[in-house]
Amino acid sequence: KRQEAEARKLRKAQDARKRRIDDLESRIADRERAIREIEEAMSAPGFYHDHEAAKPVVDRHQALMWEVGELMEQWEQLHQTNL
Repeated sequence: KRQEAEARKLRKAQDARKRRIDDLESRIADRERAIREIEEAMSAPGFYHDHEAAKPVVDRHQALMWEVGELMEQWEQLHQTNL
């Protein structure tokens, strides 16, 4: 009985970890897609000519880059966790 309970507990933890990893991977992919779209806009001729229009886009790009870094760190930590 005790071994079965421990096995269920372990499986439950592994399933939760897997769901968390899947969620992180999805969020990372979404952010990376947004980054690519922003970078495409930023590479357009004349993008930086209007500083006031460019600044929020550049700021959003920077925020997304930081967010991806944080999500990747969480992803790496979960992958290093041995269950």
